[in-house]
Amino acid sequence: MSELSVLDSMIVPSPQWFLLVVRSRSERSVAAALRAKGFEVFLPMHAVRQQWSDRVASYCAPLFSCLVFCRFALCDQYQVLNTPNVFSTHENAGKRVPVPIEEITRLQKVLESDYPVELCDVPTLGDLVQLGADEIVRGVLVERGEVCRVAICLDSIGRAVCITVPREVLKPVSDGGTTTYIPFHMLAE
Repeated sequence: MSELSVLDSMIVPSPQWFLLVVRSRSERSVAAALRAKGFEVFLPMHAVRQQWSDRVASYCAPLFSCLVFCRFALCDQYQVLNTPNVFSTHENAGKRVPVPIEEITRLQKVLESDYPVELCDVPTLGDLVQLGADEIVRGVLVERGEVCRVAICLDSIGRAVCITVPREVLKPVSDGGTTTYIPFHMLAE
């Protein structure tokens, strides 16, 4: 058997997105260290306004405290987990679950939209809507008015982010009736 056919028969796992649990307030340094090692990293940030007695301060902070998204193959997990301040990969029901690329893309599009974003509870009831013509960014309408709040669910990690948008930006996904939303991770139970 030639050396080339041995290499062809080896299965090289493709990199997947995983959510890493990191030390509090070290998300940025962990992201920088992983990038320096050559890994693709996504650290979602959002604007925060802090009210002090004499002033208001605005700054950027990680959207998910103690969590960093990293794309790596399972054969590289030792190198990733040995990065300072990385504790483990996020697990769901005791299993390491990769984050689907669709959820990463959805979250990136939400953050690129320039609308205010914040964490929220995963909704169980509401109208399904999408932001404009973009079918990737769909969510559950949780608050209506001239300015609406839409919860964008990240099922693989059991979290949701709310985006505040003008009503004109939203389009109903179905006939507009109220729909019971069941998060994907709850269907398996």
